[in-house]
Amino acid sequence: MKEIRLTRPLLRFALSHYSKIIGPSQELADTKYFPNKSVYIPNGVDTDFFLPVDETVRVRLRNELGYSPQDFIVLCPRRWAPTKGILYLCKAMRSMVGLVPNIVFLFAGSDYQGYPAYRKKVLAILHDLKSTGTISFRLLGDIEAARLKLFYQISDVVVIPSLLEATSLAALEAMSTACPVIATQVGGMPTLIQDGVTGFLVKPADPEGLRNALMQTWFLGDQRRKMGQEARKFVLDNYQWRKIAEATLDVYKSVLSCGEPNYA
Repeated sequence: MKEIRLTRPLLRFALSHYSKIIGPSQELADTKYFPNKSVYIPNGVDTDFFLPVDETVRVRLRNELGYSPQDFIVLCPRRWAPTKGILYLCKAMRSMVGLVPNIVFLFAGSDYQGYPAYRKKVLAILHDLKSTGTISFRLLGDIEAARLKLFYQISDVVVIPSLLEATSLAALEAMSTACPVIATQVGGMPTLIQDGVTGFLVKPADPEGLRNALMQTWFLGDQRRKMGQEARKFVLDNYQWRKIAEATLDVYKSVLSCGEPNYA
């Protein structure tokens, strides 16, 4: 509604009775239209559950899950909906044939039958890649959080290629396990990812940018561990649920202190 001039007054009217509006990204907590009402509070992550593991445990988990310590594992925990950008990651994969030895792409999440034409395009590229025999991939489907955590822990990098995104929970979960993240410059992702420090940022709908970021991550070698440690520290400092709860409580207190019969 913000993007259409005729509907902007309706949006302002619809939200006029609220004292505060909390948005999970800077984009959604729009201070331009609601400068005195909007508050940005991101999503959080359970940092006690999504924990990193040491190298010995990581190697053991890889063996148990059927992967080699030498594999370069790329995890994409996204549904196959057009806004999630899976198609562009697949195109990036196609341009990486023969460039990285032992590269393995893992897709976790629904293949989303609601978009059959989109799903067909994705599967067509993956089918062609399978015939090359140089890039491995596995479709994990929907998996529960406890199992997804294991894949975060064994991965070298997580890719969030979305075209639209607020504060990605998957990115936070990955970073909490000390895994670097490659993400697109949309929504709350630039706030979450420090380019070159906790991961890499690329333009949306840019297969070449995704390929280059993946190559950069691979070339880092053992330095990926340092990037992952920075990601974990960043999450601990900013995205623990305790901190999110405290920030939300502060908003509630500010509304109540005004004595207005309005709501946040």
